[in-house]
Amino acid sequence: MDRPATAAVRLLTGEREPVRLATTGNIILSGLKTIDGVLTEVGDRVLVTNQSDQSTNGIYTASEGVWYRAADARTSRTMQKGTTVY
Repeated sequence: MDRPATAAVRLLTGEREPVRLATTGNIILSGLKTIDGVLTEVGDRVLVTNQSDQSTNGIYTASEGVWYRAADARTSRTMQKGTTVY
């Protein structure tokens, strides 16, 4: 089995920490949601795609309040074309 990449290796290769869920449509980025039949939990990493405002696509941390971008995916510098998420 492959060893998990360190944070530094992930940053250099464009790989990010795994996400628990991924959206396939527009959602409101606040409050706990059910995505594909799975209720998000506080702290879940969620890949948000297909938003009406494409600038809000990205990796977020689920919260009972407002969702914030994940620490390793906050800027265009850390999220480039070809970034890999499992």
